[in-house]
Amino acid sequence: MIYPDEIMDLDSSVIRISSIILKKMNKDRIVKYPELLNYLIKKEGENVRFVFLPCIIFLYSFGKIEYHIKTDSLEGKNETE
Repeated sequence: MIYPDEIMDLDSSVIRISSIILKKMNKDRIVKYPELLNYLIKKEGENVRFVFLPCIIFLYSFGKIEYHIKTDSLEGKNETE
């Protein structure tokens, strides 16, 4: 288990950035992978690059998003599905 310490930046944590991704997916539903990364960099800064892939893996493992390889895009899953 990874525990936070005094030098950890909570603003760029996996859980926080994942929540921003979910908000974006609720709004747009399908977003291309590079577009989502660029959106997050503009919104939160360059440090997002380090946690972007772990966030995608985190959300995918909980069934919140789905990746479409043909279009290189991510699709948000609704709670009602």
